[in-house]
Amino acid sequence: MFWLILLTGIFFRLYNLGLASYQIDEINIVRDAVQAPTAVTIWNTELDRFTWYHRLPLTMMAIHLFNNWFGTGGPQHPSEFIARLPFTLIGILALPIFYGLGRRLAGVRTGLWAMALACLSTFQIFYSREAYDYSLLTCLTAGVLWAGLEILEAIRTRERFPWAVVAAYNILATLLLFTHLSGLITLAMWCVVLAVMLLMNKPTRSFGKFVPAVVALGLPYIFFLPFLWKLLFGGWVDSDSGAMVDRIRSTILADLLGRMGWGQAWWALLPFVAALAFGIWFALRKGTKNRDLAIALLVHLAVGFVVQAWMLRVARFEIRYFAAIQPTLLLLSQSEWHRWEPCSPRGFRKSGR
Repeated sequence: MFWLILLTGIFFRLYNLGLASYQIDEINIVRDAVQAPTAVTIWNTELDRFTWYHRLPLTMMAIHLFNNWFGTGGPQHPSEFIARLPFTLIGILALPIFYGLGRRLAGVRTGLWAMALACLSTFQIFYSREAYDYSLLTCLTAGVLWAGLEILEAIRTRERFPWAVVAAYNILATLLLFTHLSGLITLAMWCVVLAVMLLMNKPTRSFGKFVPAVVALGLPYIFFLPFLWKLLFGGWVDSDSGAMVDRIRSTILADLLGRMGWGQAWWALLPFVAALAFGIWFALRKGTKNRDLAIALLVHLAVGFVVQAWMLRVARFEIRYFAAIQPTLLLLSQSEWHRWEPCSPRGFRKSGR
């Protein structure tokens, strides 16, 4: 079943990938990426104009390097296929990550359902076929969620500190920070959730386990410090001002759930909302194993949404800016959460690895 889902996802993401012409966002980002002499130039340029352009360098650096290796190798625009291919491959890579995340939460069945929903998600497919930030953003968010849960489990069950898992978390988290500003919100909220869960779980509350874990969670911000300093102290300039710019509106929840779920028509939106409510209810019911973990995911989802929505009061509103919350929405909306077993004294599930 795993390989069937993966092959289906590959087909939907690669079929006629280069057929459509560049969109305006793709034209701008590909132009800036291929015209830069080096990847270091991209980094310096985006740092210089960060307070008003609000763009982080990782997406353009990926386009630049991929074009040097497989495209024109110079300032000419590569074909649509070559420009989009790295983000398509990232979208394909996200599918096994969704499987691993679901498996860590509640076993193999949940992992397969999470992978299948990501495979058929129109939101995932669309942005996996575009040379832009959001395929990378959702993939790295799912990876950071998975690595965070692996750290919690490893610290709880092993005597030795899980340096390999921590290294994986730090790599994924650092890449997430340099992908999109919403990644900063997602990661900050997830770090708080992980720290609270470490404190709530008795085996991970000891000084020798808690302090190294918290220090490890903070390491990605050291690499991000030049951009974070500008964000906090350089002033924020709204470069999207104007009468034609959409602002956040009252229909945000319906728009978000429709775009990230099964469709915006009522006959697609209502079943997704019902599935989401059903999954949340089963995950939170008394006696469900990993109930505390489900609560943590919901808190992370809710706080991340509120903070992102608050920030968009002074910026252009687009549903894609909330892409980092989609992995959690997909996990909560799938019906296999009802298979979670009653709690054991130790907390996290050990089977399903």
